[in-house]
Amino acid sequence: MAEFAVVRERIAAVRIAATPTALDAARWPADATELRLAPDEVLLLDVLDAAAPEPHAIVFPDTGWVRFVLSPAAGTRVFEGAATWPPPAHGLGQGAIAGIPAKVIVNTDCWWLVVQGVLADDFEDRLVEVLA
Repeated sequence: MAEFAVVRERIAAVRIAATPTALDAARWPADATELRLAPDEVLLLDVLDAAAPEPHAIVFPDTGWVRFVLSPAAGTRVFEGAATWPPPAHGLGQGAIAGIPAKVIVNTDCWWLVVQGVLADDFEDRLVEVLA
């Protein structure tokens, strides 16, 4: 895997369930990465606390996530060899990668593959196989 470097990071996160209107209007901490998982659900990466966007919102820490940071070339190779769906051109996509549920965030300079922590070791093994 020397040709394609992969960085593995445990990440803090907070999950928020609220009305879509409240989530649309919410302002999150500047250092948070917002993943809109569903119209009424957000996962904020890199923070452990966020203000509830409405009185009846459900807000709780969700620390069981691991992020794999890849170059765009490595991300493309992973999708070519281990996914049956195309990566997003930019932003968030969700689906199975190497048979494991994952979220991908495509940025210009890097790609993040985010998986549940309990699946991270198996996911990393599969990444190594694809990128070898």
